[in-house]
Amino acid sequence: MFSIQSLQFPRSNLEKVKKLYLNLLYGRYDLLNSSLILHPNSKVSFNSYLNSFYESYWKQYTTLSSVILSVKFKGDCVVSIYRDSPMNGCYLLLDSHLISSEMKTIELNLSLDDLIPDTGRIFIDIDSRNTNTEIESIEFCIPDTIEKKLSIGLCTFNKEDFLCQNLESLLDLSKKLPNLSKIIIVNQGNLFSNKKLVKLIESNPTLIQVYKQDNLGGAGGFTRTLYEASQNEISDLHLLMDDDIILDANVIKTAFCFASLSKKEIAVGGQMLDLLRPNFMHEYGGKLDDNGNIKAIFHNLDVADMANFHLFNKVTKIDYNAWWFCMIPTKKIAEINLPAPIFIRGDDLEYGLRLKNSGVETVGLPGVALWHEPFYAKIGGWQTYYDFRNRMILTSSYEQLKSENVNKLFLKIYNLLLCHDYQSVKLILEAINDFAKGTALFDVPSNEIHKKVSDIAKKFAPVSLESTVFNPTSNNELKPKWISTERRINFAKQTMLLYMNDFSKHKAKHLWDRDVAPQNVSCKPYIKTNGIQSYLYLYSPDKETFRQLLSEILKARKTYINAIKENNWSKISEYKEFSFWKTIFS
Repeated sequence: MFSIQSLQFPRSNLEKVKKLYLNLLYGRYDLLNSSLILHPNSKVSFNSYLNSFYESYWKQYTTLSSVILSVKFKGDCVVSIYRDSPMNGCYLLLDSHLISSEMKTIELNLSLDDLIPDTGRIFIDIDSRNTNTEIESIEFCIPDTIEKKLSIGLCTFNKEDFLCQNLESLLDLSKKLPNLSKIIIVNQGNLFSNKKLVKLIESNPTLIQVYKQDNLGGAGGFTRTLYEASQNEISDLHLLMDDDIILDANVIKTAFCFASLSKKEIAVGGQMLDLLRPNFMHEYGGKLDDNGNIKAIFHNLDVADMANFHLFNKVTKIDYNAWWFCMIPTKKIAEINLPAPIFIRGDDLEYGLRLKNSGVETVGLPGVALWHEPFYAKIGGWQTYYDFRNRMILTSSYEQLKSENVNKLFLKIYNLLLCHDYQSVKLILEAINDFAKGTALFDVPSNEIHKKVSDIAKKFAPVSLESTVFNPTSNNELKPKWISTERRINFAKQTMLLYMNDFSKHKAKHLWDRDVAPQNVSCKPYIKTNGIQSYLYLYSPDKETFRQLLSEILKARKTYINAIKENNWSKISEYKEFSFWKTIFS
């Protein structure tokens, strides 16, 4: 038998995190080594986000017609298998009374063909009787072996502790999944100094390949793994994975089996959970609007709450999956070429769109998930430049997308200016100027561009505060959003006030990030933080900077309009070719 999904036991004592794995219905359980020990007359349910078998996805996308539930146990218990479906709700499929005084594996067969059209989500409950029951493993299996090969690509920049932790997990996975043929690590930072990491790499020369290169950003790092996987023909599927995530490596096996058994070529994406609020989903996958803006699916969804599980009983479509975890058919890489050298932000989005246009759908498989630091934990900083520049490049490169309306774009910029966010304003203006250069921009080494962007971010950065007590402005003091004529009048008033006066000495307001807007700032300084108060920044008006940026905004508006008309990005495909990247890597 070949395991396609292993149920995971909790790895944290946090109650909310435990509920991502299982729920104690009554009695007690303990975790001993890698086993689950149920006390007498106790019951647990694996009706959870991480441990459900998402039958509707497997049925729609794969050739799977049946599945075997394998339970390795010792004791006396009843295993019950349930389905939760959009048509008929939750109901029992079968149950089985298991008794053994020694460790034993039993197999229960489920036919998926008999279940059409009522597919949904399958989960199990285990009810111990009058003695302790030890559960060593629970797996969904198939009778045949999967022959396809998997490679994994990680790009890293001075995050050795995270990388070491994840590499240990991958090496452990390789013992259970011999299909893992190569782990490609692209080091764009300092030479590795973590002794444990170095030993892991040196002890596995056949499995692990390390490439040291200059910092070409996430785009350049991941592109190197795509390049090597494709050129060396080492796998059928290639997983792009961040170095600083937390995950159970078993989800890699599940994603690999799902992609391997697919009816046609697909990419498989993993969901990002919020590391700071670990029971909340940050993004299931992304959808794009006509302007290339991203909508994060199921953002801020509590995946420990059973009331939300129905959302995963049927397939949810996405346009792309971020490269914190995305598995791609390797042979497609040579067919559609490599990412553009955009350094960071948007490379995964554009490549997902390219895959989609070539007939490869990206599927987010529920339960294939990882934890990553959420983006709200920090302000955008220098990444703002790349966010705006690369989205402008994207919309100019695809006929199905439209460049953002000039009035809408500059309304955003002007809002930031009136809120004294000079860092963001200057970075966006720089993004517009560089976008206008067209593909000639890529003739400049990416490290030179990044240095310029980093210098701007430092020069115009707000003041970071550490010891300030945050006292948020009350809701009664907040003003409604300005619209239409009212907005134009008030923008003009505030512009004149900031142009002529110095408000920097006024007492700073305290505003949540969601409340920062010209009507609440009112020309005054303010201190901003987010919901978890992971930062505190002081934004102060500066008359000279305001005047300088106001002038630059007027020029940038004309630059943007002309750049859209001229569209100097028609030759961007040349910068996605293997021959271009070969020169860079050499």
